[in-house]
Amino acid sequence: MEIWSLFSNHLVNLTYCFFPPLVLPSFQPSDSEKETGNKLSDFQVICEIGRGSYGGVYRVLSLVTNNEYAMKKINMKHVKLKHQKEALKEVQILKKVRNPYIIRYYTSFVEDEFLYIIMELAEGGDLAAVRAIKK
Repeated sequence: MEIWSLFSNHLVNLTYCFFPPLVLPSFQPSDSEKETGNKLSDFQVICEIGRGSYGGVYRVLSLVTNNEYAMKKINMKHVKLKHQKEALKEVQILKKVRNPYIIRYYTSFVEDEFLYIIMELAEGGDLAAVRAIKK
């Protein structure tokens, strides 16, 4: 039996949560992660794949690597300070976590009062999509 959960709008398999996640506190991004892109003009939006109370998640193409990623876009101007801190904390946590059951973080940047988080694209969709298929 597999256990699934939603983490930052992404489907996460919690089946193996009894094992500690591989966390690398002094993680240095690889050259390929550095080359993903570090500004909005490095990405082409393909489509919106999700929306939340603080922003949206988009399927994007990196014009640097020619690979597809998920880009979370959070409007920092219209978000309370508490939620801004939570968003920045999410980035700090994602930077450190390396586990095959958690969506991979690549990079993040702030541009025009928006926080952009570039992550691995979950081809299977979110938890709601997987549940709808199983019904």
